Amino acid sequence: AGGQASQGSAGTPAPGAASSQGSAGTPAAGAASSSGAGASQTSDTCSLVTKSDAETALGEPAGSPKPRQTATASACTYVSSSGSARLDIDISRWPDSATAASKFQEFRKIGQPVSGLGDRARGNTGILAVLKGSVLVNISMPVAPKQPDPAGAMRTLASRLLGQL
Repeated sequence: AGGQASQGSAGTPAPGAASSQGSAGTPAAGAASSSGAGASQTSDTCSLVTKSDAETALGEPAGSPKPRQTATASACTYVSSSGSARLDIDISRWPDSATAASKFQEFRKIGQPVSGLGDRARGNTGILAVLKGSVLVNISMPVAPKQPDPAGAMRTLASRLLGQL
């Protein structure tokens, strides 16, 4: 889609991604890692991102949410009813902001800096990573053919999520 490589769920490793392999032989988003074993999860991402939120982001109807938990993240995936689009949201909570900032560095090669979100953010048309204090939010939408502005849709969703954290 648009020439983007598929890697895990979004083309880049999720915070704390380690050994799970995505379709391109690289870390899948939300993959567990022993390096983040101290991270605590206090909320379910699927309760923060509603089906309506997902449908708005995808630009089409979505199926039921698919929650998953790892050692470092609470994550949620929505797939469009047509099966043509997917939205992945990973929220990683770290013991402190220094640890989270260190984990955010895994995203240094993703797209461009994005202003106005959290403490720092980076993104492109398929992924958005946001650091806010000791929390990392990773939103990916590798394919969304009915969404005319995927980057904008992810920024809007990230802004709403950050307001809830």
